[in-house]
Amino acid sequence: MNHENQIPIWGYINFQIFYELHLAIQENQTAILTINELIERTNKRIGSSPPLTSYFGPINSGANFGFLYTTLVVPKELNSLEYYEGIEIQVNRYFDLDFGNKDLFESNHFYRILRNSISHVNYKILSDNNSIRLWNKNKNGQKNIAIKTDLTRQSNFAIELAKYFSKSKLK
Repeated sequence: MNHENQIPIWGYINFQIFYELHLAIQENQTAILTINELIERTNKRIGSSPPLTSYFGPINSGANFGFLYTTLVVPKELNSLEYYEGIEIQVNRYFDLDFGNKDLFESNHFYRILRNSISHVNYKILSDNNSIRLWNKNKNGQKNIAIKTDLTRQSNFAIELAKYFSKSKLK
């Protein structure tokens, strides 16, 4: 199967994974839920072909960015920067500071920086198709902070965001 023909299949699979997250939230089973557990649950429910072990292949890596866009960019544009206040996710579990201000990395400003990176497409999937580098630019257009992660850690971060917002922002 060529890559273009896989796009609708992966769209369906991604929707099913998000639906599985919804079910876990409804069942109050999200305390330690990871992207791998969601993939396993989804694969059991839909009997996926292609196998979901290839979830992070080149066709699907953009799903993580789409998920972050909907959890970071859209809400801020609809509301304000206060949207990020109160998030208590340990970002150093999911991202490594490559260069820049460590204080920004360890504060709620991180979400603004990550939001800017996602919304301005300041990221790159590196050649191994697993490592990701994201950066922010200051008003002069110079990079002032860069972070690194991998697709699994980035996906698990997105799941933590979804769990946080489903408990606090949607009620």
